[in-house]
Amino acid sequence: MDANNVANILGAFALRMSDELSAEIADPEVDASSIGALVHLSKYAGSSIEDLRAPLWLSHSGCVRVVDRLVSKRLVERREAEDGRAVAILLTRKGRAMAEAALERREERLIRALQPLSKAEQGVLGDLLARVLTWEVQTVGSALRACRLCDYAACRECPMTSIEE
Repeated sequence: MDANNVANILGAFALRMSDELSAEIADPEVDASSIGALVHLSKYAGSSIEDLRAPLWLSHSGCVRVVDRLVSKRLVERREAEDGRAVAILLTRKGRAMAEAALERREERLIRALQPLSKAEQGVLGDLLARVLTWEVQTVGSALRACRLCDYAACRECPMTSIEE
């Protein structure tokens, strides 16, 4: 298989998984950016609006609107940050449950995608994908964006740990 063929197959698979994951983690109450914010906050409690910009790939005002929607649905709450200069955003119990459910549905779908491969093939694919991912993702901000829906506990050999800002 030549590089163009591999690239085309990779593109089709990436698009298929993107569509499938969007459908799997969708919730009638919130949009995809909101789910991304909830999952990020489940890993980084007390993040500020500015902290959410990189993983959500939104402007400051866009992040404010996402957080406003989440506050109105009682999925997050704003509190004064420890340094007193910013506002910390924290998940409510309902928000944490929604983030956990989205991560579970994401994991189930990704595991189904790997079913045609043996354990050995999955290991090889994992190694190859880690190499490609670290080639493509070279800043902390882009790593936060790429990993915004990752289950950190499942990623015991995270390729992103080598990225430095």
